[in-house]
Amino acid sequence: MKLFFIAIFSILSFQLTAQKEGMLYANCTEVYDKGDTTICIEQYDDTRQLIRYYMGGKNLFSKRYAVESNGDYAFQEVVGDFDSPKNGIGYYYYKNTQLKMILQYSNEKLMNCNAYYDVNGKPLALGTLQNGNGSLINYDENGKILTVSKYKKGKKRRW
Repeated sequence: MKLFFIAIFSILSFQLTAQKEGMLYANCTEVYDKGDTTICIEQYDDTRQLIRYYMGGKNLFSKRYAVESNGDYAFQEVVGDFDSPKNGIGYYYYKNTQLKMILQYSNEKLMNCNAYYDVNGKPLALGTLQNGNGSLINYDENGKILTVSKYKKGKKRRW
């Protein structure tokens, strides 16, 4: 009888731990653990996938993938190396995995653009954005200016 209660207690403890961890990884279709690192795979639909990397329960960064016509997953971008989507340094990439830009966020507001590159890695002009105020130049893959966005206190303003 004593062994029965120990077994029941062990099972309940495991289920409570799994439920607690399950809340953190609630949207994961697959979860892989290796030491203190956890990889969560979110399958949005047949064409998109997000892989989130955690260490000690904190989201380090996420990578977005899209399905190509041949069925392979093509890397699209690193969504960020921060706990919330817009708080920290965000690294964005072209489909060929070349770094596109490095943006700095604070409290979900864009504060600075630290770097901007074309698809071949050539540096591009950043604009005047500093501490959430100024302009940010947006480019296509070939370095052609698409738009110039104006920011005030970290929020995009209309021209």
